Amino acid sequence: MTEIKALPTIIMVLITAGLLFGIGLLTFDKFSEVARTEIQVSDENITLSATGTWNLANTWIKASTISVENGTDGTAIASTEWNLSRIDGVLTFRTDAYNGTNGTITMINTTYKYGASNNPQTAIDAVSGGLDDLAAWFAVFVVVIAASIVLVLVTRSFGSP
Repeated sequence: MTEIKALPTIIMVLITAGLLFGIGLLTFDKFSEVARTEIQVSDENITLSATGTWNLANTWIKASTISVENGTDGTAIASTEWNLSRIDGVLTFRTDAYNGTNGTITMINTTYKYGASNNPQTAIDAVSGGLDDLAAWFAVFVVVIAASIVLVLVTRSFGSP
């Protein structure tokens, strides 16, 4: 009977361990982003693709640091005219911005900062990757512990009075 009374404690320990594990993974992800070396890049006279996209040469773009201007006349292009996939480094223009009502933008200039990989960031990513691999096994641990609790309860119920 004492095993049944310990069951809520075991469940709370498992839930707490899972929460701490998840928080740790999120923290490592943020540390990885902050540990990157910030480098500024200027690209000029970039020709847009037929769909109005351009793949930046770098990834992990710092969204607040990018500026885009028309490559032919040098006027700034508002951020409402384009969308940045920060992690993939893809700059996509709205259809009417590069081929439509606002004229045709075929060439752009950009200036942006990105987070370059370095040794601390690589080490943090390695630890985070290892913890991520362990997370896949966490469900197995929970199932094994739950099965062992059920097995103990069943075998104790058939024991002597």
